[in-house]
Amino acid sequence: MPRAAQWRLANRFIVGYSGNLGRAHELGILLDAADRLRHRLEIVFLIIGESNQKENLQAEVTRRGLANVLFKP
Repeated sequence: MPRAAQWRLANRFIVGYSGNLGRAHELGILLDAADRLRHRLEIVFLIIGESNQKENLQAEVTRRGLANVLFKP
């Protein structure tokens, strides 16, 4: 089964980030965009990567209630 189907991303517009989730990367901007587009159900923000800031980003997504952000390893 393709990953898009596995992750329920088929027929959705994907905004993706793949790479290091470290302190040097300004991923707060990505979360701000996801926040502004939360009402657009066809848009999903896919974040793929690992590093020391992943837990902080996930906590911020939870705090903001962003159902349109998906984390994958």
